[in-house]
Amino acid sequence: MGLMTLRHRMVDAMPYYLRLPSTYEKLPYVTANGNQAIRTSYVPVQNDEFHARFKGASGTLLSAGAGTYQLVIIGGFSGEGWYYRYFASSTVSANAEYTASTWYDLDIDTTGKMTTNGKTFTSAYQSALDGNATDMWICERRNATQQYSGSIAEFWIKNNGKFKMYLIPCKRKSDNKVGMYDTINKTFYTSSRNDFVAGT
Repeated sequence: MGLMTLRHRMVDAMPYYLRLPSTYEKLPYVTANGNQAIRTSYVPVQNDEFHARFKGASGTLLSAGAGTYQLVIIGGFSGEGWYYRYFASSTVSANAEYTASTWYDLDIDTTGKMTTNGKTFTSAYQSALDGNATDMWICERRNATQQYSGSIAEFWIKNNGKFKMYLIPCKRKSDNKVGMYDTINKTFYTSSRNDFVAGT
């Protein structure tokens, strides 16, 4: 069996949502310094679940609304943690003992309950999606403020067990453009302003 044949078989055995086109080079993560943002056309709906692996210093990680209707604000980083909303009228302060240099796995279930690195945060303000969602932005608040500074290693959305988005950090080989490729919708997302920095 030749090396190319073996490689093709290995690729074919990978789950479809992990298959990055050969025109892209996978990266361990991408980094934003407050001047990068991805503006998707995806609008969160009822029963969506979210996952992100990240580390960083400040800013809004995910946003799908402005004013009251934020998806999740990963902001106000301090020794006490971060703040977030899930389509609720109040911002929840999650005392997570946050450390900027630590990688966190953040998961949000269909009710808005948030879990980070095995610790779950509950609040009376959690609620299901209320129909006021707009298209989702990554690394920036929906009203183009509170840009994120930090790194993202993966991001996905599921609904009833089916992936709606699966973003992989990568670099486009043709021009070395750094961004995240959505393997579900076959879309390469780059920053609308400065380029993301490739993780090593």
